[in-house]
Amino acid sequence: MISEQEKAWMASTIECEGCLTLSYERRVPKGRDYEAVFTVVTIHVANTNPYLIKVISEIWKRLGVKFHYTWSKGKGNWADALTIKCNSVGSSKKLLEAIRPYLTTKKVEADLLLEYASYREQLIKKKGPDGRYKDYIDRQYIEKLIRTFQKAKRQRYDMSRLSRKANEILDLSELRSSETTCETPKGEDIVLTNP
Repeated sequence: MISEQEKAWMASTIECEGCLTLSYERRVPKGRDYEAVFTVVTIHVANTNPYLIKVISEIWKRLGVKFHYTWSKGKGNWADALTIKCNSVGSSKKLLEAIRPYLTTKKVEADLLLEYASYREQLIKKKGPDGRYKDYIDRQYIEKLIRTFQKAKRQRYDMSRLSRKANEILDLSELRSSETTCETPKGEDIVLTNP
């Protein structure tokens, strides 16, 4: 297991250097001659410092999160970057449940990924006689969940009206955003901005 301090550190690292993703991906499954649509969940952290990625890998390993690495060559003045990725729904759920209390700006995204993970768990229990659960997927529900997730990620703020006094806590009372609420696939309103 990991300590509360490590959970808080991991949450802040994902907030600053990481990305949560819920999307569709089209690809041809191995040994098949047709294109299929897959729902993809990804949590990743990219950084130019491999020591940061090593610490993340140690925490994820102790938490039981499945992960892999990718490397990207820097261009121009940009340095090479190392990325640690979790593409497993179960591992993503495990990680997000551990760090959720410490998330701030990505809490809505985390909640939507956790909702998707719960939905997937129900599907697994409803497998058909051939071992597949394709026929049970509510495509409209998934599409609405992904649209809600994308809307939460694209939240934009007008910061021009904010008072920016040196050495004072930032006052957000005049902050305006592109949208403040969004409806989930279950018909519930969620707040996209932090109170």
